[in-house]
Amino acid sequence: MATFRGHLVAGLAVFGAIAYLPVTREFFELLEPVDRITAGLACLLGSLFPDVDTKSVGQWIFMALAGVCLIFSILDQNWVLSVALLGFIFVPLLGKHRGLTHRPVFLLAIPLFFAYCAGQILGSPVAVPAHIYVFFVIGAISHVILDALFALKPRKLGQHGWWKRF
Repeated sequence: MATFRGHLVAGLAVFGAIAYLPVTREFFELLEPVDRITAGLACLLGSLFPDVDTKSVGQWIFMALAGVCLIFSILDQNWVLSVALLGFIFVPLLGKHRGLTHRPVFLLAIPLFFAYCAGQILGSPVAVPAHIYVFFVIGAISHVILDALFALKPRKLGQHGWWKRF
């Protein structure tokens, strides 16, 4: 099983690969330096995100962010957003580890939910730039792939290959 540090290294490696691959370098160079840094941080956070359903550093980070957003939504008296954030806080109770939080739909939907929350709190329909969302999701996918690779056992490499875990 990959560790907290292992997932961070994988997220950083994926970010570095995207930043320097000839195919994507041209896009990456269009970003301002501060956007490159935030994209890297988004990729690192994304690489920790799927472990939000287990006691981990990633869970602590995301629950702290959800708690801060919850406080702002209550102060703003945005009750729909408050209830939605409370729902997110209960995600760890919804299932076992590597269940819901390691599914592609969840990895795509929850970052959109956080972007929506940020937009509601900041009063802007587009509070999170698209490149932040994309790099967050890429980091989350790197987490799931790393978990799948570390879960391999030599006997499973035959007819039940690791690619069937997705």
